[in-house]
Amino acid sequence: MAGPSIPKTRTRFLEIKCIKCGKERKVFSASNREIKCKGCDEVLVYPSASRAAIQAKVIKVL
Repeated sequence: MAGPSIPKTRTRFLEIKCIKCGKERKVFSASNREIKCKGCDEVLVYPSASRAAIQAKVIKVL
């Protein structure tokens, strides 16, 4: 007997790299706050309605 399927989440943790200084950081793809680079203080993630707007290079999905 097959029950209802559980939907998969669309959010992920990402490892991103600052374009300006090259520092790496792990962030949540649906972050609801600004996240800045720890090296140069550049804003890497802007909050959005559902998903965060990422202003850095995504290295990998964790």
